[in-house]
Amino acid sequence: MPEPGAPIEDYDFYDPKLIVTWAAGIARGLAFMHAKSIVHRDLKPQNILIDRSRAGVPKICDFGLSRMYDSMRGRQTKVAGTAAYLAPEVIGHNTAEVATPVDVFAFAVTFWWMLHRADPYPKLGEPQILMGVFQCGLRPTVSPDCPENIAALIEDCWIEDPSQRPTMVNVLDRIYTILCAPETDLMKLPLVIPPDEVVNQAKARKESKESKGSNE
Repeated sequence: MPEPGAPIEDYDFYDPKLIVTWAAGIARGLAFMHAKSIVHRDLKPQNILIDRSRAGVPKICDFGLSRMYDSMRGRQTKVAGTAAYLAPEVIGHNTAEVATPVDVFAFAVTFWWMLHRADPYPKLGEPQILMGVFQCGLRPTVSPDCPENIAALIEDCWIEDPSQRPTMVNVLDRIYTILCAPETDLMKLPLVIPPDEVVNQAKARKESKESKGSNE
């Protein structure tokens, strides 16, 4: 058993209700930060601590990259964060707008990790991840065993257009609904990703991105 205050990645709990409850706690923390005009900018499993035992509450930590944002105009700052959790709009630029959707994107990848307990982009180096997310719509592969309501939430949170991502308040409301859904209790964690599903989802995202590009 990890010591209290250990990162969430050190815990081996596979109770689906507990994992979704922890996701709600993370979403609640981000919603509180965003209400105070704070963007974390480096949300990932290593920066989420469980402050007590199995029933512990997740706490977001490491605010070294956090910034205040202007709700009317946004602010520009140097790009920073962890490659696998970076939103596409902050990749490929020397500066990026400080805005809450970058945390929503990182939450999606973090929630994905909590359910799958796997490397979001296995066998890819940082440059390949950054290029794939920025240019090709690369995202972690969601297991076909993931309940539709959870998969839809994750995919809405990492959608390409930041203006189309839900707010963390909306995310939290949806997680509360997920907690009451019977299929949540039936999940077998960690979720498994068949090899052919990786190819299928990558192909679908590439075709979707190309289709959007041709229509612009």
